[in-house]
Amino acid sequence: MSPRGAALALCLSAVAYAASARACDERERDAAVARANQLRSGGDADGALATLRDLWGRCPEARVLVQMALAEHSAGRWFDAWRHMNEALATPGDTWIDARRAVIERARDVCRAHLATVLVTSDARGAELSIDGQAPVPLPLARPLVVAPGSLTLEVRAPGHRPQPRAVTAEEGQTVEETFALEPEVAAAPVAPPAREVAPEAPPPPRSSGALRYAGVAVTALGVGAVAFGAFQWAETASINDSLAGAAYDGAEPYASARRYLDRTGAAGYCDRAAAQRGSDPAAAQADSLCSAHGSAQAMAFAFGLGGVALAGAGVAMIALGGPRRAATTTRVTVVPWLAAGVGGATAVAAF
Repeated sequence: MSPRGAALALCLSAVAYAASARACDERERDAAVARANQLRSGGDADGALATLRDLWGRCPEARVLVQMALAEHSAGRWFDAWRHMNEALATPGDTWIDARRAVIERARDVCRAHLATVLVTSDARGAELSIDGQAPVPLPLARPLVVAPGSLTLEVRAPGHRPQPRAVTAEEGQTVEETFALEPEVAAAPVAPPAREVAPEAPPPPRSSGALRYAGVAVTALGVGAVAFGAFQWAETASINDSLAGAAYDGAEPYASARRYLDRTGAAGYCDRAAAQRGSDPAAAQADSLCSAHGSAQAMAFAFGLGGVALAGAGVAMIALGGPRRAATTTRVTVVPWLAAGVGGATAVAAF
């Protein structure tokens, strides 16, 4: 700037300061504050706030800012009141503020209790946070950000990463902690040179998974053996039934033989009575032993039969999966960059 321009700017600044000093008349200021306090006492917080905002435009003093914050406090504008009280308390060398600092700090703490905080972290270098589209602040944060409660839109941006917006809800006294893992921007894929496809080579013979097929044969054989053993145990139950029919124990019923008793009550009732009289009648003890053998053979028949069927089915599936598979087709592609006629070239082989 030229010396003449600097002098002109200095004169304009002096004129503006003088005009501001004349606009901020002490009596007019005190009258406006008294009028705003009357409106606030009468329940018209919005009217008091409008009066003080107009006064602040003509008289930007710390004491006016405190009065405006008190009107915002009465109107329930907790965030604006908290912010303006902090600004007023940070004014250096103001005797009016220093004399009332303790009272202002208590009012500020009341406003702070109605606010929330946001703590955001990100793994991206050079990340910045923007809340509701406001000016971004760099991450990591030195301390949680104080915000007005309600619905907020957080957006984190970082060089070389996709921006990530996120909607959150903050309540009074709550600290919302959010972590952003930004995704890197995907670079554009390089343009491939023109290529010429040639006839594919003969495919290799089919491949098979021999280990799986052999394991399937073994499992199938094991399943068939289990089914055979289950059938043997089922035949054994029939033999034990015959032994029960020929047992000497007739129980307490007046029948001539165990066969007639079995026909009347069934094997279960017969075995229950034999177990009950095992200690007093040797024939009952013999019959009870046959009943136990019958139950064991029947349980083994069911277990080995069902288990063998399941094993055989699994073995058949393994044999099918381990059968021959068609190998991938190998294709030879010749890439010819456009340099000049008959110049250069490369060949690539790929399996599809």
